[in-house]
Amino acid sequence: MAREVGNAIEHTTLGQLAASSAIYYDPEPRKTIIKADEELLAFHYQFMPGASQDEEAPSPWLLRLELDCAKMLGKAMEIEHIERVLQESLPE
Repeated sequence: MAREVGNAIEHTTLGQLAASSAIYYDPEPRKTIIKADEELLAFHYQFMPGASQDEEAPSPWLLRLELDCAKMLGKAMEIEHIERVLQESLPE
């Protein structure tokens, strides 16, 4: 119970949950030159509602964070919470 209370009041940053981070430049993000992203992008455009290759091109800069599962479990943090906070915090 003490851990739950501590997690509820403690401020947690992405840096505390990340196993690694990297910044990539991809001049054509819709087609991607990053091999590891090809399958993910294909899935995104096929299955994500509202995703279209016709929409405005995203930024060519990509921030990749690899989250540490053990750290997330220790903080009782779920990926959905991180996603929600990022969407609320970042400009469209």
